[in-house]
Amino acid sequence: MAYLDDEASTADGDVTELYDFTGPTASYRYTSGATAVTYGGNSYTPAPGLRRSALEHPTSGGEGSLTVTLRASETVVVAFAFAAPPRSLRLRIYRQQANSGETTTIWDGEVVAIEARGALATVRTLSKLGAWLRRQIPGLAASWRCPHRLYDARCKLTATDWDLATTVSSVGGGGTTIVVASVGGQPDDWFAKGAEILRVSDGERRIVYRQVGTTLTINDPFPTLTAGDSVTLFAGCDHTHRFYTDFVGTILVSGDCQSKFSNAVNFGGEPSMPGSNPFTLNIRYVRKD
Repeated sequence: MAYLDDEASTADGDVTELYDFTGPTASYRYTSGATAVTYGGNSYTPAPGLRRSALEHPTSGGEGSLTVTLRASETVVVAFAFAAPPRSLRLRIYRQQANSGETTTIWDGEVVAIEARGALATVRTLSKLGAWLRRQIPGLAASWRCPHRLYDARCKLTATDWDLATTVSSVGGGGTTIVVASVGGQPDDWFAKGAEILRVSDGERRIVYRQVGTTLTINDPFPTLTAGDSVTLFAGCDHTHRFYTDFVGTILVSGDCQSKFSNAVNFGGEPSMPGSNPFTLNIRYVRKD
């Protein structure tokens, strides 16, 4: 009861909060106090300006959310605010009373958004229940493009069969232009069209928009990337599969699904879908004299 007594006291309460952000490969720990704190064998570093909103627990009228504000220069913001694809990040907040020395967990949730504006960033989190309630039931829409994500369970291609290990030669363009040592002799844009570049040291990924020779253009710069870093490139796909016949009836095929990956059997789109919907067109009468 010492913790509760300190919480209720106007004289003995001396509170420090500990913020533990846990990612797939690393943890980022901060404290609202002025000095570093050790708890559970882990060190929590002071983060000037760190603050949070009031606790909102899930009810029938809300999903349960909490917003944390901290400097945009903090490592967790740099590592996750610009990541693509978004990676999982969990936030646990501990409330520690200095007088009794007791600590309790006051929040455990999933980070759903990080927005950096100027010198500050806001981190929005949902409770575990709120995060589950927020998830949408997946659905598939008919399209002439394949709806599968490249290398997922429906696509059935294995990413390691289409990757290439290389190293960074140089970084420019504010971090969005990367020159690699080799692309294995592949043509332009082989490693583009939704393809990814992975930094081997920490698993950080970025989307490659364009590849010309050994020069890659990515969506967002890596927090740190220097010449000599080991990276892995993955082949990209335009998610199309078109087939048609020439004037003598020979079947011709275009689109990466078949021509690049020979994977038309797992194509999830409708390549022969017409460009217009006959059910939404106006009925027109054509007079024939």
